[in-house]
Amino acid sequence: MRKTFTKKDLHTGDIIETRNGERGVVILELDAIIYQAGGLDILDEVFTDDLFIDGPQREGDIFKVYHDPEGPLGFNKFFGLDPVFVRKNNKRTKERAAELDDKYDEKKGKVKVVLLESYFRRCTEKYIDSSMDNRGIDIIISEAPSMTCCGQIKIGRSFIPVPGTENLYIFYNPYQEEWHRKCVEERSRLSRPEDKEPIVIIPEMELSIHSKCMLVRKESDDRLGNLKEGDFEAARNYLNRMQLL
Repeated sequence: MRKTFTKKDLHTGDIIETRNGERGVVILELDAIIYQAGGLDILDEVFTDDLFIDGPQREGDIFKVYHDPEGPLGFNKFFGLDPVFVRKNNKRTKERAAELDDKYDEKKGKVKVVLLESYFRRCTEKYIDSSMDNRGIDIIISEAPSMTCCGQIKIGRSFIPVPGTENLYIFYNPYQEEWHRKCVEERSRLSRPEDKEPIVIIPEMELSIHSKCMLVRKESDDRLGNLKEGDFEAARNYLNRMQLL
């Protein structure tokens, strides 16, 4: 049995078994693995050279390979054969998996905020780039992205401190808020009652916000920081009828 195994060691007809026990047959002519349960993966697109998933889904890492030296194996000849390669879930395997997990960590280099959405009446956690110059942040809080991009709704960034909290702010676009209210007025007879109600109320400032916005934490140098455990609950007294999903 081989201690190491790479893509170049695979043959058409080999059977692979993944970390979670799913089996597939290798078809090199298609550069693919076709799975017994259905579906396929393209070898060069999905796997690293050492047969780990080149992404964050560790369940698909290849842990066993079966090969028949007399020719293509296939599922019809599979049973009773010993594998030519078995990956042990040892320290080396775990370190390699952790390396790939870190490479594809969608939260790495980003900060956590809470997006407050008016039409869906919900709050959702999001991870975004910390630079407020990032155009993507404008799109995230835009209720009409195409109108924001083409300039029909101007970009404006306002930070409103949440009373009674430390460094927590509501971040919104005041021009979008104005647009949102006009839209609600124009279709008031067709709107659901909750569409007319604000999603953020700060009585101390006599301020209400109806349009999509974010709860954020600001650091001393005005950079965005990660929301901490309990931040949402601390600000909840000033958020109207919202539930964190």
